[in-house]
Amino acid sequence: MLRPWDDDDLDGLRRLTQRAEVMRHIGSRSPMNGEQIEQAHTAKLAHWREHGFGARAAVRKDSHEWIGYAVLQHPRPDVTELRPSDVEIGWLLLPCAWGRGYATEASVALRDEGLHGLELGRIVARYQPANVASGRIMEKIGMRFVRDSVNRHGHIVRIYGIDRPARDSTFASRYDVIGAEYAATRRQDPRIAARIHAALGDARSVVNVGAGTGAMSRSTER
Repeated sequence: MLRPWDDDDLDGLRRLTQRAEVMRHIGSRSPMNGEQIEQAHTAKLAHWREHGFGARAAVRKDSHEWIGYAVLQHPRPDVTELRPSDVEIGWLLLPCAWGRGYATEASVALRDEGLHGLELGRIVARYQPANVASGRIMEKIGMRFVRDSVNRHGHIVRIYGIDRPARDSTFASRYDVIGAEYAATRRQDPRIAARIHAALGDARSVVNVGAGTGAMSRSTER
């Protein structure tokens, strides 16, 4: 399950970002200290308050085990390789969750939230070239190489991006059918129209994660 970041996620963030194997391809390639973790946690909460979207904790649906997070956010001020107006997607998981498809499932959900739900024109992502697995996920979800850059620690960072199609054939056709049906029945039977309206809302807001494994799902509740 992916849920919006909250105060209870600080302990999980500590466990995640203090592990050397998790952080070896992130930022400075070193585990975060206590102050850095507190700052990162505070920034995630602030991003939700300011923008209405942001980091989501990743929790196993079956056991409710906290396994990491995925994020859709504007870059922090210290991320010099991206523009402040960019919106990036990213993920960071505990080793126990590696190789199980969770990162791909989470990134697909947040890609769709950004391009279809928020109607962003473009989403970007970045990874250090040694992190081959992350690069493969970016390509798997339709992102393409944009350029190479250097982060503030002097490490090469590869930038990928994906643009929102001019018209989304997956969702737009459903909106067209439901919307036309709603307009046609609104005057004839308000009860039917209400059910159609609810279906239209569900089509826009609900995204299931883990359709293949059943292990994770996305919650839009805050």
